[in-house]
Order: sequence, then C-alpha cells, then structure tokens
Amino acid sequence: NVHDGQLPVGIDLNLGCPQNCADKGNFGAFLVERDREGAVKCIAAMRNAIDEFCTTTTNNDFEIKRHRPRLSAKTRLLETTEATIEFCRKLREAGCDCIAVHCRRRTDKHDGPPDWDSGAMLVAAMDNFPIVLNGGVLKAEDAQWVIGQTKCHAVMVAQGYLQNHRMFLDKNDICNEEFATSPAHLAAKYLDYAEQHPPPC
Repeated sequence: NVHDGQLPVGIDLNLGCPQNCADKGNFGAFLVERDREGAVKCIAAMRNAIDEFCTTTTNNDFEIKRHRPRLSAKTRLLETTEATIEFCRKLREAGCDCIAVHCRRRTDKHDGPPDWDSGAMLVAAMDNFPIVLNGGVLKAEDAQWVIGQTKCHAVMVAQGYLQNHRMFLDKNDICNEEFATSPAHLAAKYLDYAEQHPPPC
C-alpha cells in the first residue's frame, strides 16, 4: 500500500499459511507446495516493483528519493530440511532481505513440537543471512532458548503473544502486582492505548 507516495517500512509475503482458505485460494503454504518456482517469482516481482518505485526520479528539477522498504517472506519447513534450505536460498536470490520460518510443516499446522534442529541447520546454511524462527514460543524464556539453540537472528511470536502481549515485559519493571495479574486492569490499559493510538481504518 502506498500512502502519500511512500511505501511502508517493511513488506512481508506470507508463504506459510496452512489454513483451508489458503488451500482454496492457492496461496500460503499451498502455493509453495504446488508451485515453488511461482512463489519465488512472486518475491522477485515484488522486489522489482519496490525497486522501480523507489528509484530516484525528477519532478520539476527536484530529485525525489523514496526509502526502500525491507522485503521479507514467511514460510514453513518443507518436506525435508534440504528442500527448505534450497527454497530459502531462492527467496534470498529473488530479493528477500530476511526470511521467517515456522519450524513446523504445513500438515502440522500449530500442533506438536517445532523442529528446531532443522531451524538450526537452515540458519547455518544461509551464511549469516537474517533468519527469523517461529513456532511454539509462549514466553520470553522460550525465545531466549530458541536463539541460543539455533543461532537465529530473531524469534517471531504469534499465539503466545496473542495470549499475553506482556510476555516480554521484565517482571522487575512491574511495580503494581495487581496490574500485572488482573485481566481487568490489563484490558483497561489496552483500551487506553487503543484510544491514544487509533488504527488507520
């Protein structure tokens, strides 16, 4: 989406959705399974469109330079670790600036333990390219463990953060124990933030 002639800070393509809607719409993890090269072409087309939009142009003798947003993709482990590594290398070559990988396969959806061994092999094989790992992170200690175990650059959190969006808050910073434990106080604080920072639409 272009707003006032500017692109957002980052653009992420979801190549990992395992839900029925992705099956019917032929996107997410189903696109990757059915047409891996087509998914890579989508990334390359997005990279080209971004770069073309961000090139320097002249308008009435003034140069216009637009910032170049980060292009990332999120995917899942494929049938083998080797296939996942090959696919991620193709995404990098197509123009991704970083890749997030859910360390479960499409058929697992959100069930079972993530395959952190495959995640670690992917990180090692990608030669210091930014890899963000995802799956089963429910608290800050989980995220620290995943980073230590796999040497990934960052951890993505989904369900755990939706269940408790204060999961990464340092417990020492919480001075009001009632606020920290009471759902009513937490909900009120959330609504205060929503009022201060309304959504764009």
